[in-house]
Amino acid sequence: MVVQEKAAGGVVFRTTEQGWEFLLILDRFGCWTLPKGKGEPDETPAQTALREIEEETGIPGRVRGSLGTVCYRQGEVVDGEAIKEVTYFLVEALPGEARPQPGEVADLCWCRGETALARCDYPGNRGIISRAIARLTGHQDR
Repeated sequence: MVVQEKAAGGVVFRTTEQGWEFLLILDRFGCWTLPKGKGEPDETPAQTALREIEEETGIPGRVRGSLGTVCYRQGEVVDGEAIKEVTYFLVEALPGEARPQPGEVADLCWCRGETALARCDYPGNRGIISRAIARLTGHQDR
C-alpha cells in the first residue's frame, strides 16, 4: 500500500430539540459524504479537519475526539496501489450559517443519525458516522 495523499475531516454534529443532527455534503461527484480535505504542511490533522469543514460548509467547529482513519483507492493506479488516507474527528458545530463552497460542494444538509447513515454514499464514511453516533450515545467500544 502506497499512501499518496493524507487528508482530514469530520462528522459535524449539532444538538437540536429533536436530538443530534449530522452535516453531510454533496461532493462534486454527486455523492453524499463527510467534509474533508488536504492538510497544509504546518497543520495537525485536527487543524486540517476544522479548516476544511469551515471552508466547505461555512460551519466553524470544535474537535470532540478522534473517530479513526479510512483508507481508499483514488484516481488511476499505475504502479502499485495509490491510497488516500483520511483521519476523521467528531466535531461539534459552533454557531454559523451552513453554505456550500462554490465549485467544491454542490449542496449540504443536516440530518438525523439514521438518515445520515442511509444517505451517505461511501461505506467507509458510514462506519465513521456509526462511530460518532456511538460516541455521542455512550455506546462506544472501550
